[in-house]
Amino acid sequence: MDLELQKTDINESVVISSVAASQNLDTQLSLPDYCSDIKRILKCTVEPGISNVSLKGERLSATGGVVVRLIYVGEDDTVDCYETETDLSVTGEIKNPPQNALVFAKAKTDYINCRATSQRRVSVSGNIGVNFIVYSENKREVISDCKNKGMQVRKVKVKARNLVCQGEKSFDIGETVSIDNDKPDIGKIVCTTGYCIIDSHKAVAGKLLIKGELCCDIVYCTQKDDSRLCKVTHTMPVNQIIDLAGIDEKSLCDVSAKLLRLMVNVKPDSTGKNRLLELAAKVCAFVKCNCVKEFEAVDDCYSTEGEINGKFENYSFFCPAMKIENEKQVRKTVDFSKGIKDILYAWPLEATSKVSAKKDSALVSGSILVALLYKDDKDNITYSEKTVDYEFQEKMQGEAERYSGECDCIVKNITCEMKGKESAEINAEIKLSGEVLSVAEHKLCAQIDEDSMVIKETQNPALIVCFSQKGEKIWDMAKKYSTTVKAICEENGISGDVLSEAGMIIIPSV
Repeated sequence: MDLELQKTDINESVVISSVAASQNLDTQLSLPDYCSDIKRILKCTVEPGISNVSLKGERLSATGGVVVRLIYVGEDDTVDCYETETDLSVTGEIKNPPQNALVFAKAKTDYINCRATSQRRVSVSGNIGVNFIVYSENKREVISDCKNKGMQVRKVKVKARNLVCQGEKSFDIGETVSIDNDKPDIGKIVCTTGYCIIDSHKAVAGKLLIKGELCCDIVYCTQKDDSRLCKVTHTMPVNQIIDLAGIDEKSLCDVSAKLLRLMVNVKPDSTGKNRLLELAAKVCAFVKCNCVKEFEAVDDCYSTEGEINGKFENYSFFCPAMKIENEKQVRKTVDFSKGIKDILYAWPLEATSKVSAKKDSALVSGSILVALLYKDDKDNITYSEKTVDYEFQEKMQGEAERYSGECDCIVKNITCEMKGKESAEINAEIKLSGEVLSVAEHKLCAQIDEDSMVIKETQNPALIVCFSQKGEKIWDMAKKYSTTVKAICEENGISGDVLSEAGMIIIPSV
């Protein structure tokens, strides 16, 4: 029996591997002459940044730098800082990577230990973790029809997200910025934070044009003998072209951008005063272009001429259900056990998010870890970390049996205001970006083995009379007696897929 199988291709972007690697950090900080003696360590921050990611053969590698910054109270009871940089170089391994693999890497400080060995020396140890995420295209074939004399197929309608293409591009952005005239001269950098947002994109033949902005916040100590902290906010435009084979004006593109590394150096201006900030950033843009594909798939089959072997598998199909693109305000009142006299500065350390969805709504939740420098009720400069949780409900159109979602949280701004002698309110402006996908589960015919078909040796009677139950499927009856749905319907003058009432049914032979 010669079968004519028709198949539909479905292409997806999948994570084929997640590889964890790490690098130990063990360094000694010796304060230069321009730094005051250490009276009390407030915080030692370790900021890893990635400049290059590569996959050669089965070897994954990420290189960059690690900024170690010591924030402490000096001998004059003011905030002082010192930073140094060391290299970052980690490797991992992936077995049998595909040729079209894309690799993204994210660095994070797993833990850090810091102790002063003298008033001028600090020992810092810890571990830097790098997570390599390897993406690839996964192409699946789904049987959409099977034509042959005597072959009967049942089909279901399927709608699925289909990947057109995917790609990434890393690029550098840098500027030298002069601080405003009303701000004091720059002493030392206390912290740097940043994020990248893609505002718009446009697809043309084989290329994607993206536009957005990179926002940086730099907090520094003044050069005067006080505890003042000043913040500089600067925005740099992002304009990039990404080559993507197969993309055109009709493609539906999801674009995300990650700030991999931000370096800030203090520079003197023409008068010799420290009023310039040299910014250098590494950004990675990741693009997925999809379309929604509607097709029919065979979920059952049989032959009226004999027994066939069909292999059936469970398939999951994903389809866009809702876009998450919102800016939210998060507020939380936090307590301070030692009391609080004045808040010097607050900045975000880390933000997490997750999506859980069911029925017609999605719940987006997560937390923001906030660093705080403040003066307690005894006028001591103190460092503390507080967690701010958030939760938002999002409405969706339509319902599905199951959902899958992911979301990124960008902290655009953090402020903190005193609410008494022992509490303060943290206000966070966040941007949520993500997507919720509906998941449809189908058991479909994955393979038909025509060589193993057993041909009927005897013919069925011309007519068979059976007594059916209400709700019985005509397809099941036709399959059982090796006839066709059409023949049963015509013989009994019925229509539809399910019997509306119990009764006698005549089963004709074909």
